[in-house]
Amino acid sequence: MAEIGLALRRRRMPPSFLAAGFEAAAVEVPMSAIRPRPPTDPVHHRPAARLTAPSAPWHVRWQTVLAAGELVRRDLLATARIPDADRLLAAYGTTRSTALRRDSELFAILDAARRIRESVDRVVVVADCAERAAIELLLATCCHPLHNELPRDQRGGRPRCTTLGGIPEDDRLQGTIDCLTPRSGDLLLDAWGLVVAGRGTAPATQATATLLRDRLRREVFPVPGAALGRALEGRLALVGTLPDEGVTPAGPAEGTILPLPPGAIGPAAVFSAACLLPASIAGIDVVHLLEGAAAMLRRFREAPPDTNPVLSCAAVALLVGDGACRSGASLPAVAARRRIRPPDSRWEGLIRWHTTLPRPSAVSESGPRPSDDLQTAAWIDCALRTDIEVLAQRRDPFLESGSLPTVVPAVADACGELFPFDCHSADTIVLPRIDEHAIGQLLQMLLLAAEVEYRLAAAPSLAGAVATRSAAVVV
Repeated sequence: MAEIGLALRRRRMPPSFLAAGFEAAAVEVPMSAIRPRPPTDPVHHRPAARLTAPSAPWHVRWQTVLAAGELVRRDLLATARIPDADRLLAAYGTTRSTALRRDSELFAILDAARRIRESVDRVVVVADCAERAAIELLLATCCHPLHNELPRDQRGGRPRCTTLGGIPEDDRLQGTIDCLTPRSGDLLLDAWGLVVAGRGTAPATQATATLLRDRLRREVFPVPGAALGRALEGRLALVGTLPDEGVTPAGPAEGTILPLPPGAIGPAAVFSAACLLPASIAGIDVVHLLEGAAAMLRRFREAPPDTNPVLSCAAVALLVGDGACRSGASLPAVAARRRIRPPDSRWEGLIRWHTTLPRPSAVSESGPRPSDDLQTAAWIDCALRTDIEVLAQRRDPFLESGSLPTVVPAVADACGELFPFDCHSADTIVLPRIDEHAIGQLLQMLLLAAEVEYRLAAAPSLAGAVATRSAAVVV
């Protein structure tokens, strides 16, 4: 009865449908397969009042940076390729033919995730640092906080997920192998799968992927030289690996192989199969995630500069960098390196993913960015702190109950101890809630803002618009 009530609410049925014999107050399982579709409220960017207030000393410079950002936006939209979120959703959601939808890249990702989800109870995801950080962020924010600790029925039939790769972690690798040893005697609960997500260019990633792939092959077919056929389709997936990287299958029929578009590497791979496949395996609504990213892209294209969250986010980095730069600096415009302060420890993956953003971006096709020396000059390590504020949690706030009145005032202090900063917040990113749509908006906004910051700082013609040095003002 509870699941029927949830299904009716998901379809937005009127209350009369629940009146005759159905339970109106249904209790949800922590990771139930039936979840009501959340709303699609926008993510907002809120710069500090000392930067944008009409009476603030920096107000004129703020308007100048926004005007320069508008020029960057036009150039970026004119020269950039179609972003992954728009491209995937256009092929998957707008085609009326079922056959054409089945040929789309997103359908292939969802189909591969379904096969693996139904075949195994644990998935080991091997990826480089940026892709691994994005995957861990999605798992920590969009799944149950203790997803791996729940039994399979409370996980909604989704497998446990373990991430490896990027850096040598011998103890974690051996501990993971210990968990892969059959224990229960149940074929499904003892089965495990492997996903190699991304290019896998780091030596530690290649070695880990090769070791686990060979172990999986020996487990499925212990007889050497046996024909694998399609036996590994539900247990092995290779996303975007190249033939010379040592982690590709021995034959074309071994496992599931998914391609990556050009430029989908590092932090820009967050909306590609490298991150969407592991997320979908864990039960995350990746279509809703892409819809959030597409919504932020539309706001970037259409919103005026004063209400555009991407331009506002980039302008703060330019203003703080401009104020922290000394008068004798060689560059006319400098972007401050952003440091994100999340609300709790679940967002650790966001911090690690964001540190990789200065690498070449998939937003543009202008080739690799300049050398590290120029990047060091274009970004300075000054005190730019960005807070993440969440208006509504996924579940009712337990710590704010009447039985624990003394806990709430200490929440901010505890967060400050986890992520200490010696500076005041320059801006705040406000999320309506923690779900796939909001996370998609957040990641897309940070990707675009990093590209705008780079172009503002690297293009002399645009940087000149914000190069007017006034009296030193402490931000």
